[in-house]
Amino acid sequence: MKHHIFLILLLASLGTAYTQTQIVLSNGEVQVSGNTQIVLHNTQWINNATFTPGQSTVVMSGDATDAQSAISGTTATTFYNLEMNKSANGAQLQQNVQVDNELIMTSGNLNLNGDTCTLGTANGTLVNETEDSRVTGTTGGILRKTLDISAPNSENPGNIGIVFTSDQDFGSTLVERGHVAQSINGAESVQRYFQIAPTNNAALNTTVQLYYFDAELNDLEESELGAWRRDSAFWYNPTSTDSDEDANYVETANIDFFSTFTLANRAPQLQVRVLLQGPYDDGTANMNDDLRTSNLIPTTEPYAALGYDHPASGGSEKIAPAVLSTTGSDAIVDWVFVELRDAANTNNVLATRSALLQKDGDIVDLDGKSNLSFPDVLLTETPLIAIRHRNHLGIIATNASNLMDIPVMLDFSTNPALATGGTAAFSDLGNGQYALFSGDFDGNGQVQNTDSNAQTATLGASGYLPGDSDLNGQVQNTDLQIKLTPNLGRGAQFSY
Repeated sequence: MKHHIFLILLLASLGTAYTQTQIVLSNGEVQVSGNTQIVLHNTQWINNATFTPGQSTVVMSGDATDAQSAISGTTATTFYNLEMNKSANGAQLQQNVQVDNELIMTSGNLNLNGDTCTLGTANGTLVNETEDSRVTGTTGGILRKTLDISAPNSENPGNIGIVFTSDQDFGSTLVERGHVAQSINGAESVQRYFQIAPTNNAALNTTVQLYYFDAELNDLEESELGAWRRDSAFWYNPTSTDSDEDANYVETANIDFFSTFTLANRAPQLQVRVLLQGPYDDGTANMNDDLRTSNLIPTTEPYAALGYDHPASGGSEKIAPAVLSTTGSDAIVDWVFVELRDAANTNNVLATRSALLQKDGDIVDLDGKSNLSFPDVLLTETPLIAIRHRNHLGIIATNASNLMDIPVMLDFSTNPALATGGTAAFSDLGNGQYALFSGDFDGNGQVQNTDSNAQTATLGASGYLPGDSDLNGQVQNTDLQIKLTPNLGRGAQFSY
């Protein structure tokens, strides 16, 4: 213990200490008083004791390799200030650390090396991070910050590179930054991702800016970058609202809840609108959302279980329950099945997505509001877009869509000529709107007596059922007499 006391006094009196090879803290407690600066020149920090930093700054300097400028030991170290100031190379973690005040990036990188660097709750901040001096960790590791966030206005927690603007209260929020490239349907993201976990994680209506360094681009083109979010096992591409290649960020808006975010090549996005005849309400000129209000819409897409073929990465899409809390014209009516088909051979399905249908007919992605994206489809594709529903006849576009024109807008609800068969593919609602025909109970592209017979067998049943043509959560005589029987003999204008 006397050795440690002498060290403290020496550092306090000299202000700066240059050591060689290693500084080892072993046994007992090492306390630093005042704003002492401890300079580790080509030296490892090995903490096997209890280190109380006071208001000191530990500086990593010199030109030794990252491993020779490592922070390690059996006891996790809490620093007040930790500064990277290497003339060459950088430093690396070999233990978890916490920085209560400032992690200062003057020169050289800090490699997380699979460990966690926590920025203290009160004041912990990343300072002066640049292209040439940054926190990294492509083999793993987390930069972490927790703080209370309420009505943030360009809030950048810990200055780690994700900025929030919202009028909502997030509560205590954990924000983590990692640097391992994420795999998105076989392609890689930039070498940066964020995980956000607020206490209140619904209806946040947030604009988010995701920052990056050029060195993290991972051979991706900045002009093609888009924001991506992982929900459960599925990545999707919420609509980007702004980007700046000089300031190095991509912005996305209307984010209601948080999970994992990264940046990668944006996917083709579609703006599509269709109406379903069954749940259409003449009084509102929208569809009803009775399945939603009765808590009957499943949070996992239903089509794979019904035998619909999902080539490539489609299928198993899931939504957060909060998505179903939206009311008004953007409330969710049901799941729909969207296909991209080869224009030269319409029987060749290139990709599929299970998506969500809003009351006003907009087909949206898993957050219930973004344009629908196709992660595994190239922007250079020019497919035909087909829309199917589990108890309505499907439609397919007349002309192929150039996916480079993002977002593609197809409003089948007011322009039946956009679909093969034109008006023959739709129910004319009589007010300038057109809807997919109801009654295809078995989803085979035909409304037949077999549909009628099967529907009759389930009369009186309640739940999420194919025979519920008007999507009110019950199979009733109205489903048979009004929504199915008038459509007997009708068929889709393309082969399923």
